[in-house]
Amino acid sequence: MFPHRFFTVLLFFLLFLAPAGYADVEYVWRGADYQWGSLSNWSVGGVAASSAPGAAASAYEHWMVTNGTDSAGRTDVGGLGAGGRYLKGVRIEGLNSQPEGKIPLFIKNTNKDVYLRVEEGGITVENAGEGGYSADFGVAQLRVAADQEWHVAEGRSLYVGHDDDAPSGGLYSLTSEGDVPRRVTVTGGGAVRIGEGMLLNNISGLIGFVLNAGKGIPTLDLADRGMGNTVTVEDAARLEGMSLYQGALVTRENASVTFSGTEAKASGQWNIGADTELALENSTLDLTEAGVDGNVILSGSSGITGDKGTLRQTLLDDARVTYTDRNVKAGEIRSVGSNVTITLNNSSMHFDGEIPAVDLVVQGSCALGGSGAFSGTITYAPGGTLTVDGDISLPSSSLTLGRLHVATLDGVPQNSAVRPETPAQQAREYVVLFDSSFEDLISEWPGRHTLGVQFRPDMGVPVTVKELPEGAVSWNYDAASGWLTLQTDVAEKPDMPAHVSGARPNIIFVLVDDMGWGDMSVNWTQQDKNGRQVTRRNEFKTPTLDTMAAEGMQLRRHYSAAPVCAPARASLLLGVHQGHSRVVRNNTFDYPIENSHTLGTLLKSAGYHTAAIGKWGVGGGGQSGKALTAAPHMRGFDYFYGIIKHLAGHYHYLTAGSQDIYEYNDQAAAPAWESVSAKVPGTAYDTDLFGARAKQWIVDHHEKTPSRPFFLYLAFPAPHGSLSAPACAYPAGLGRDGGLQWEKKDGYEACNTAADGWSGVEGDFSPDTYIYPEHEVFGRTESRHATMIRRVDDVLKDMIQLLKDLGIDDNTMIVFTSDNGPHNEPGSGNYGNGAQDPAYFMSYGMMDGIKRDCWEGGMRVPAVVRWPGVVPSGISLNASQFQDWMATFADVAGVPVPSRCDGVSLLPTLAGVPERQKTGVIYAEYAYSGSTPNYSDFLQQHRGEGGSSSRLYLWTASRGFGWGMPPPLRILKSTIRKKTRRKRRIWRHPVRTCRRR
Repeated sequence: MFPHRFFTVLLFFLLFLAPAGYADVEYVWRGADYQWGSLSNWSVGGVAASSAPGAAASAYEHWMVTNGTDSAGRTDVGGLGAGGRYLKGVRIEGLNSQPEGKIPLFIKNTNKDVYLRVEEGGITVENAGEGGYSADFGVAQLRVAADQEWHVAEGRSLYVGHDDDAPSGGLYSLTSEGDVPRRVTVTGGGAVRIGEGMLLNNISGLIGFVLNAGKGIPTLDLADRGMGNTVTVEDAARLEGMSLYQGALVTRENASVTFSGTEAKASGQWNIGADTELALENSTLDLTEAGVDGNVILSGSSGITGDKGTLRQTLLDDARVTYTDRNVKAGEIRSVGSNVTITLNNSSMHFDGEIPAVDLVVQGSCALGGSGAFSGTITYAPGGTLTVDGDISLPSSSLTLGRLHVATLDGVPQNSAVRPETPAQQAREYVVLFDSSFEDLISEWPGRHTLGVQFRPDMGVPVTVKELPEGAVSWNYDAASGWLTLQTDVAEKPDMPAHVSGARPNIIFVLVDDMGWGDMSVNWTQQDKNGRQVTRRNEFKTPTLDTMAAEGMQLRRHYSAAPVCAPARASLLLGVHQGHSRVVRNNTFDYPIENSHTLGTLLKSAGYHTAAIGKWGVGGGGQSGKALTAAPHMRGFDYFYGIIKHLAGHYHYLTAGSQDIYEYNDQAAAPAWESVSAKVPGTAYDTDLFGARAKQWIVDHHEKTPSRPFFLYLAFPAPHGSLSAPACAYPAGLGRDGGLQWEKKDGYEACNTAADGWSGVEGDFSPDTYIYPEHEVFGRTESRHATMIRRVDDVLKDMIQLLKDLGIDDNTMIVFTSDNGPHNEPGSGNYGNGAQDPAYFMSYGMMDGIKRDCWEGGMRVPAVVRWPGVVPSGISLNASQFQDWMATFADVAGVPVPSRCDGVSLLPTLAGVPERQKTGVIYAEYAYSGSTPNYSDFLQQHRGEGGSSSRLYLWTASRGFGWGMPPPLRILKSTIRKKTRRKRRIWRHPVRTCRRR
């Protein structure tokens, strides 16, 4: 009896332990290539897998897992086979590489009905532990095969379907296996993002999302698709991309729902539980069709549209709240923070008793109820009227005048004049403000003159001018007639120097990558012109740039078009700001610029020989998912030598990092776009390589066509990470016969410092080892940062001597600037030297912000212009931006400015006649998750500030700076620690540049 029972139990125990068809086998993704079925992509238990996971025969028994040690990122995983794959679950726990795509691991489907099916194990995206990078995960066609959990850790994203930056070529869908209802529970502090390219008929409404905050507050981004899926919030969640949502939003009692950066329209399908707390962060809640009752917190640029429902509201500090077609009843607004702006758009707002201190913007027909003195400001949009209900004492109202309001010029009637609107009869007085168009009229009319503006004679409210427009010396208002007159006195403008416009000089535009405003040592001199005086730490010199500044013009308020590489370069080349550029707002690299005027086409049409050498990054290919349709020779450049892909710029020893180098020469016997990578040794340093190639191109051009002007766009990847030092000291000598030279040796063609034993190498030679002696006191990363900039500085000195040797120095304009502020990135290049710390050298100068910040430290860049005999020595504080270079170069070349160009010519400033400088537009916008570093040099309110979208504006009229999360704008202090004046005026005026008073 005993043996029988023993063996029965033993047999049961062994059966229990035995694997049933490899149940729950974990397959570790290795990422050797992009084919799912490749066995080299997988390992099981540390050894190579005998088959790829998820075949139909082993349905729902396999897991796909990654780890930071063994797993490589791939943005293009395909080859799932007929019908796709069947997984128990997916667990992403880091990668050991950073691939080029935005989604480091993306499963792309290129055939219909090929799905990645996931069963009850669900999907987990965790942050990496030791040994790798944290990684986002994406699936193009996902089938939910059972109720499951999607857990996404804080800072990570799970992309379902196609995101705008995911690889192209896939089909995109989210469906339910068997077309039965499924429940997906979303947990963790990260985000689940539904792909923006997914069609509605590819999204199954049978999948319901349940958001649970037990493991962190989750985010669900519906990408503004018109989805009808039920979304249930059990306790707390964030919702994004809700503008076209058509499903049922359900919340449990006492739940908390934050709408972030979106519009949400309530419908009859919504079921909001009792005591649910809503929050609107830069969001709008539309209650036109259905109401919501509950508590709501409003922050950022938020609003409520429609008049249904009752919301008990809390308005946080700095909120900009808009009510549209809504009657805000007394008692609805429970609390109001400081610095709050409320816009009434055909709405009314009532309070029990005194009105809180807010700034009010009136649009359309509005009403205000309450009592006591209104302590804020009131700004009226055109046509706006405000009815007062109660005993309210209104403040002074502002009234802005522009050029169109001028009724007489020296007594001569202006038939097109418009009478100013005066909508608020309850105001104590009107304080007149003047926009930039009014000031432009005065500045364009030298001498003593009289301007007249006609108000309605029966106004009955005093009109006063508290600050005269620039160029005006006095004012007078006659209440009986309603006439406001201003006396102006403007000095005659000096003439432009003869033969500057249309002089057709050679032009060399030097662009470096991620060099901060504070990295150019001359910017630290004469700090009274910087807006704030600070003490620089850990100084390093830029002697050639300092000499160029002494011989030419420093543009100390020059702004990039964007705080990051690709959009900045696109705007520069196209002559447009970010509002008009196709390559905009984010970190999408290699996206091709449109086929329009560029600096190359402009100057080529003016008879210039054009060349681009160095980094391009806006041609297509690479991580753009697009074909190479905008290479330099397709955008007006006769010659190109350099790198096309953005990420190639991370490798300062290019061919050692397997990065492609291309060349195109229209003067070759058979011009062709070709790779020349095999001609460049792996020990060639990119700054030397591009510097030598630029020198040789100038020499070749001068020998063949000395009378023809040339334009050289020289874009160095330095000092972008991965920080890497040269292999040797700079070659002896300068100019035509010294310094960097183009050398052919041992089957290679490269700079004379490309390898040991070449003519430019003296002393020791080893990649990433040469540090300028004065930089050796700095740390490993800091010494390389300083050395990379100093190496570019040496190339400039060498090139200027070449111009002198060729006798063309006096006929060459050199512009030097950077694409954005300083970086703090390690990069993914040849050497792991760590991330540069911008605070070490105070690379941001006296400003706040770094690369990817729309604070000035991320946008204001070093800039100097040298043109002997034409550009005088000096410092310009006029604000300018990248798009102005197209207009400037058109001016000096004597050709019309393309109609699409947003810039103005800087030639009056550069020629020493700033009185004739036209004001231009400075505009930038940028969308990317992240936050401003917590550097102690920064204002406290700027440290750690994050957000996925930001805009920077500068106005002539407001004499200051505006930053904001659109729409509308929020106004903060300038990072040079000067308070912005007349903040409310930004709602009324076009974006213009700042001008010094």
